Amino acid sequence: MTPEAWKLVAIFLMAFTAVARGLTLFGARGPWKLATTCLRVGAALTLMIFLAQLALSSGGWSPLLWDQLIVSLSIAILVVYQLMAWAFRLEGAAPIVDLLTLALVGTSMYITIPDGSAPTCIQSAVPVSIQWGLFLVGTAAAAIMGSTGLMLGLPAGLGRRSQGTHWPSRGDLTFFLTQATMLALFALGCGLVLGIFWSWQTTGSLGSGDSRWTWMAITWFLAAMSNLARGLQKHWAGWQAILAVVAASAALFGL
Repeated sequence: MTPEAWKLVAIFLMAFTAVARGLTLFGARGPWKLATTCLRVGAALTLMIFLAQLALSSGGWSPLLWDQLIVSLSIAILVVYQLMAWAFRLEGAAPIVDLLTLALVGTSMYITIPDGSAPTCIQSAVPVSIQWGLFLVGTAAAAIMGSTGLMLGLPAGLGRRSQGTHWPSRGDLTFFLTQATMLALFALGCGLVLGIFWSWQTTGSLGSGDSRWTWMAITWFLAAMSNLARGLQKHWAGWQAILAVVAASAALFGL
C-alpha cells in the first residue's frame, strides 16, 4: 500500500472510533468500549506505518517537515490518551480526542504547507530528536488537557444531562485533566531544559531561533497556571478547564 492509502485507512479508523465512542457516551448497548480501544490502537499503528514509509522516502524523520510532524503528533495523542485510559481506567476526553486527531490527519492530507529547509547536522543529532519527542508527548498531553476541559464544560453549557447518557463524572474528568496537566508539565519542561542545554553546548546561545520553542514555553506556563488553579477557593475547576483549553490551543498553534 502507498503511504497515502495508509493515511486514508487511519482516517476511516479514527472516524469509526469517534462514532463508536459517541454511541457509548449516549448509552448505546453493545461492545462499543472494546471497539473504540481496538479502533484507536489500529489507527495509531496505521499512522506509524505511514510515518515509517514517509521517513524512509525522505531520508529520515524531521520536525521541519509538516506532514511528518503533524502525523507524529496525531500518533502521540492517540498513544498517550490510550495509555492514560488504561492506567486510570477512565475515558475522560473521548470522543473529542478522537475528533481532534481526525482533524489533524485530515488537515495534513488536504492542506499543503511548504516544508522547511533540510535539518543541519546539529538539528539531526540524538538530543534534538529526544527533545522533539518530549515536545510531541507534551503537546499531546496538552491536547488531552484541552479536550478534557471541553468535556467538563459541555454538561454545564447544555444545562443538564439527557437521560440515559454515560457522561463521565465531574470528579473523574477533573482527575483525568490533572494527570494530563502533570504529564504536559514534565514532558515540555524536560524538552525545554534539554533544548537549552544542547543549544548552549553547540552554539553558545540559549536558544535555537525556532519560534516553536517559545510556544512550548508558553504552553508550559499555561499548564502550570491550570495546575495552580486547583488552589483557588471558588470556581477552581472552571478556571482549570479554561486554562487547559487555552494551553492546548497554544501548543497546537505553536507546533
